[in-house]
Amino acid sequence: RLSKALISSMKSRSFEMESKLADTIKKASVDPLTHVKNSTAYDDRKAYIDAKIKQHSAGEFAIVICDINNLKNENDIYGHAIGDIYIRNCSKIICNTFANSPVYRIGGDEFVVILTDLELRKKDELMDILAAEVHKAKRIDHSRNGKADFAFGIAVFDETIDVDFESILQRADAVMYENKRKSKGKIVR
Repeated sequence: RLSKALISSMKSRSFEMESKLADTIKKASVDPLTHVKNSTAYDDRKAYIDAKIKQHSAGEFAIVICDINNLKNENDIYGHAIGDIYIRNCSKIICNTFANSPVYRIGGDEFVVILTDLELRKKDELMDILAAEVHKAKRIDHSRNGKADFAFGIAVFDETIDVDFESILQRADAVMYENKRKSKGKIVR
């Protein structure tokens, strides 16, 4: 009886430890402010994709990069608590638009989305939706009310020119900065 009780106790304790480990791993890969994947998860995914590119087995995907506009100004005028709301508002628009793709917060005011499958095929439509949602949200009077504003760009993996993840990201970044400059209207692809 004693050994059965000991084995049962050990199994129970093992399950608890596995559960705590899984929870810790999840917390280590999630941004606490926005609840999207964090830069650690992003670095892991980037390394995985780089390995796939080197093996010529990356498949089709695109990278969307988003950079929040005027976050410093929002923080300076209204304080960091309002700046955090502003970040969450931007994150919500990104996550709602790309509901089936992983979203990463890679810096204070930057997000990356990796599109595959259906969302990759619908990328043009989704980018138009994103533009419309940003346009609507930036007209709101205050972050507390849902105001959000960010520039974004997209680049599709091209195995003939892209040697690694960073080369795709740089192309998406260039499009994003062009859109930031044009911030009044049409998006560039």
